[in-house]
This record gives sequence, structure tokens and C-alpha cells, in this order.
Amino acid sequence: MSNFCQVQNVSSILSLIATLDGTKAVLPQWCNRLEGVLGMQNTRPGHTCHTIWLTLSDPLSQRYHKVKPASCLFSTIVNAYEKNTRACCMCLHKAFWTACHDPNEPIALWISHVRVAADDLLTVKEPLTNCQIADRLVGGLDSSWSNVWDAIVYTATEMSLDDVLGAMEAHEVSLNGNKATNLASASFAYNKPGAATAVKLGDYESGSYDDNNKVNVIYK
Repeated sequence: MSNFCQVQNVSSILSLIATLDGTKAVLPQWCNRLEGVLGMQNTRPGHTCHTIWLTLSDPLSQRYHKVKPASCLFSTIVNAYEKNTRACCMCLHKAFWTACHDPNEPIALWISHVRVAADDLLTVKEPLTNCQIADRLVGGLDSSWSNVWDAIVYTATEMSLDDVLGAMEAHEVSLNGNKATNLASASFAYNKPGAATAVKLGDYESGSYDDNNKVNVIYK
């Protein structure tokens, strides 16, 4: 009777174990809870493999359904996850350290891109320091931002991440200010009295003539 109750208890606890579906985030919880279930008193060794299979998604269950005994099944699954985690970690590091800034996009997008890449590394327990994040933000800048690059890299004291972000945002503001000034100057020059007027060839009626005394007419 006690054995029957124990089996029933194991079955009910299985529903609390997150199904292992191939994602790394589930593995720690899956390991802890599964080990707790398998370590329960009077759990029958013959049922252990079946218990593990029940916690797997269908694709994983089919992949490992011939692996026995339970100790081999468990270690095979964990080793596969650790191998995949290392590969994933390498890809995430590459994505972070090779990211490049697009000068045609707002600097906020570049900052966000680097922050997201850094957060992705947290999922594989590879946290980055603020100094490393700042290094990538500066190191990945487009060459057209060489002025701010020089200002940050060759500063007398190492700048904090917040200072680096502030310098980038300030540089973008100055760039936008210069563009606005240039556009305003061009608009003023175009509309001021005596400014040249553009006239396309063919934009006059047949029989018309050019006035040699007429000035400030430019044919495109």
C-alpha cells in the first residue's frame, strides 16, 4: 500500500517539473526537481527512465528513448545541454564583440543593440562589466564618429559607462544641431532677395525669348 502511494505521489509531482524542451533556461529547474523526485523513498529503479522520459518534450523523448540506464540517460541529457550552452555562449560573445554602429540610425538604437547583446550573455551566465559594455559601445562606432571616439579614448581619466553614454548622446545633439543650422542657412540663401531662381529648360512657351538683361536665371 505504501509503495502504491509513493508511485502516486511521484506522478503528482511530475506535473510540477518544467518540461525539458531544448531551451537552456529550463535545465537548472528541471535538474533540481527531477533529482528530488528520483530521490524519493521507494521510487522503483525500473520506473526511473520512464519518469525522466515523461518530463521531456516529444522530440527529446524520441531522441533519448533508447538511452539506458537512468544514470546514463540523465548525464547524456545534461552533457548535451552543456555542450549546446558553450556553443550558444560563443555565438553570443561574437554577436556582442563584433556589433557595429550604423551612423544613419539614432545613437539610441546602437546603445540599445549593445545592451540587448549584453543581456543575452546574462542568460548563459556570462555577465559583462560596465567597462566592457562601454568598450564595445566606443569600439563599434562608425569612423564618422571619430571625434567622439578620440574624446572618450584619450581622456585623462577613464570614463564611466554613464559618461560614455552622455558623450555619445551629446555628440548626436551637436550633429543634429549642425545639420539644422546648415539647412536653415541654405533655406535663407534660397529665399533672400536676389537669390537665383531655377528654371527647367522647356518651361516656357514657344515664341518666348530670353531677356539678355534678365539676371539671376539659371537653367538646369
